[in-house]
Amino acid sequence: EQPDAVKYAPVPKDRQKRALDWLNENLFKKPTWLVNVPYIFEITDRPDSQLYPYVKSTVSSLLNVQKLDRMGQFADYGPGNYAPEEFLDDLTEMVFEELYKGRATDSYRRYLQRQYVTSAIETVNSRLAEGTDARTLLLGKLTELQKKTAKAKSSDTATQAHWTDLSKMIEKALK
Repeated sequence: EQPDAVKYAPVPKDRQKRALDWLNENLFKKPTWLVNVPYIFEITDRPDSQLYPYVKSTVSSLLNVQKLDRMGQFADYGPGNYAPEEFLDDLTEMVFEELYKGRATDSYRRYLQRQYVTSAIETVNSRLAEGTDARTLLLGKLTELQKKTAKAKSSDTATQAHWTDLSKMIEKALK
């Protein structure tokens, strides 16, 4: 091992953003090529649910307190690094695209959005998050989402019920 070698270095910001874009295109937006096949109902009666474990583990990993705090440390020491605030803004806009653009959601996207809120709440309430910037940032994001979902209006019944449910879920968790 070289004595001058850097042991810990941030992944370049543009690479992290490209990775997040990849997740958005290949997991956050339903990967229809996996479930829109002619024989899918011979395998399962709920095709989307086959994708849920991937959604859950990915979102949980992205909202991990250690990951967010590490990003914060790297951002503190290098202003060109991907700051956790910017990362959470980007991630939230991708996951809640319908909320920001006033569109209806399908069941897959509603699951993704519920999972985001659930994971954020779990992270905020974890012992590991106590006294961290990650907790503070996630509380801010949850507060923002609670306000937006409380005001959201949709002509789609399922979407409107979803926004109402998320708003109440967040409000209860913030008390």
